[in-house]
Amino acid sequence: IKFFKVVYSMISKEDFINAIIANKQENGISAFVGAGLCSDAQMPDWLHLLQPCAEELGVSIDENTDLFKFAQYYANTFGYNKLRKLINKTLNTYQHDSTLVSSILNVGFKSIWTTNYDKIIENNIVKLNAFSNTIFDEKDLVNISWQNRINIFKLNGDISNLNNIVITQSDIDNYQNNHALFLTFLKRELVTNTFIFIGYSFNDHIVLSALAEINQYLGESSNTHYTIMKNKHTDEFKMFIEDLEKRYHIKTVLVEEYAEIPLLLDKLKRRILDSNVFISGSFEYLPSAEDTFAYSLCKSLGEKLIDSNYNIVTGFGRNIGYYISGVVTQKIINNNIGNIEERLILRPFAHIMTSEEDTQFRKLLISNANSTVYMFGQHLKNGQPENSRGTLEEYKLAKSMKKIIIPLGVTGYSSREIFNDVKKNLICYPYLEQYIDVLENERDVDIISSCIISILNRVRTS
Repeated sequence: IKFFKVVYSMISKEDFINAIIANKQENGISAFVGAGLCSDAQMPDWLHLLQPCAEELGVSIDENTDLFKFAQYYANTFGYNKLRKLINKTLNTYQHDSTLVSSILNVGFKSIWTTNYDKIIENNIVKLNAFSNTIFDEKDLVNISWQNRINIFKLNGDISNLNNIVITQSDIDNYQNNHALFLTFLKRELVTNTFIFIGYSFNDHIVLSALAEINQYLGESSNTHYTIMKNKHTDEFKMFIEDLEKRYHIKTVLVEEYAEIPLLLDKLKRRILDSNVFISGSFEYLPSAEDTFAYSLCKSLGEKLIDSNYNIVTGFGRNIGYYISGVVTQKIINNNIGNIEERLILRPFAHIMTSEEDTQFRKLLISNANSTVYMFGQHLKNGQPENSRGTLEEYKLAKSMKKIIIPLGVTGYSSREIFNDVKKNLICYPYLEQYIDVLENERDVDIISSCIISILNRVRTS
């Protein structure tokens, strides 16, 4: 008898988080969710979904059953229509609340791929007041939008179109012929993005076949992807995750309980937010020397943030937004340091918004970052400069959301008002204590920018 040692092919949670953050900045990340999502939403997984079929056939099925083949046997006996009606009836009787889906959406994926038919993902997106496109047919591919929308790609179809769902072995056998364009889009994204597979068993071989074809052409140049799986503590499972990495470039993050997955994704989200800095501020008119100071400060701060691997979020405040975005865009392009849409998140305000819409929009902007920086904040009323209401409101919102506050009192206007309030309550802002004089009086833009970077580095989530 030969004995051999099975080597774990896995990655630590911390290394996983660091890798995803790096890939999000450089290329982009995508989620792929499977049937494991169902249990978190109190919905039946594939096995329990087909249990009534097994009872009708008088056979037993378990987690080792090839469920596509079993569904084929049921369809052969009772017909496809009866199988589809059973699935429709079962899936439409369950609620769609899911902690795991909320955690996935909070990470900020722009595209989510799934083999599920249900509406769990879409319904949770609606609750977040976000927008989505659902793509489950080749004709839907023309509706893909990367601007302020989450694209949901349903490889096996959607419950709203039961005649075209993928559920039997025959459907799997004919997948390449019937969904060639869909597979092309999947392969393209597997080449360009880093995927995180969640609740996916890889049993249907659609993804693995696509990766095998990609690796045939790209070899070691292929992207590395990641999967989060519950540890089964068997040698066969160890060999399986070793195979995922060796042949398909998929590294595995192991958890002992499924409840750990939302916690891991929430930590990833916090680390992503730590990398994002919201810049609040605007001005309509400054004397020439102050205007030069404002531009130099925006240039120095923008460049140092990018060089220090921070991303910038801004609502494109008057002049400040223009200075920041121009400098940062040029920096990214000239030095080829990442994806502009990831490194610079611009969200201009609509020309006409109600007070409620305005506040909600500011909340959304601030929610994209853990730290906030305030500079200037001025508008003109009857030709006279006044403190900007918008900058002050963003400060109040950031405080209520427990964000890091960094006011540049030296720039005056609303930022000076915010600085004075912070200084009076400095005990609430211990991370600012040793830098308070710089924030209040310093005129050297490089010293101010370096001070901000030091504060940001200090408050990063451990």
